[in-house]
Amino acid sequence: GDAISISNPQAPVGVEWEEFKNVKADTDEKKKQMLIEREAMMLWISFIQHTDAAGFNNRLSCKKTKLDENNNIYCKEPYVYLHDHGHAFYRHLNFSKWSGEHVFQSNNPGSGCRTSMRKGFLPEQSPMKGIILEAEISSEARDLIFNRLSKISDDQCTTLFYLARAEEASGITAGAWLKAIKKKIAEIKSANCLPFEMKKSVLAQ
Repeated sequence: GDAISISNPQAPVGVEWEEFKNVKADTDEKKKQMLIEREAMMLWISFIQHTDAAGFNNRLSCKKTKLDENNNIYCKEPYVYLHDHGHAFYRHLNFSKWSGEHVFQSNNPGSGCRTSMRKGFLPEQSPMKGIILEAEISSEARDLIFNRLSKISDDQCTTLFYLARAEEASGITAGAWLKAIKKKIAEIKSANCLPFEMKKSVLAQ
């Protein structure tokens, strides 16, 4: 994609979480889908406990750059991606802490799914603005993340472990890592999340 930036070099380039609430779409259905995707990103942030999800670590890119009738460039299909996961898994893979935590808080039938990114786990001066630490995740967002995670093979997951030099950082084995990942994915699959309703979406308010 084509990187999207701003002209002011003094301003941070990236996407703050407050900006995730700004949704423009042609139809309510498209707006709903965009909000579900952003909820799914919140679940991913919580899943890996990415404690440095500040604006400069979230980048905006354009999948389809177009020219309008005046030859001005505009973005037909923008997307956000996280390009720096340095403080994930409880800051540099604190495996015992990360593997022992649940993806969701206590999850009983009918109670919904609330993530477990709590302030006590973050750096004292966290640079995040607008991120919802205890976001309620819809069943649609849960399914989106689960379907993506379930496509990652054991070999891919293990390769990621070695490429990240996780064994050196944490002292754990690839087998323990894979077991913990699968346990958390299974927790996402079995969670009692409620269906998405736009009027109840935290991002839609």
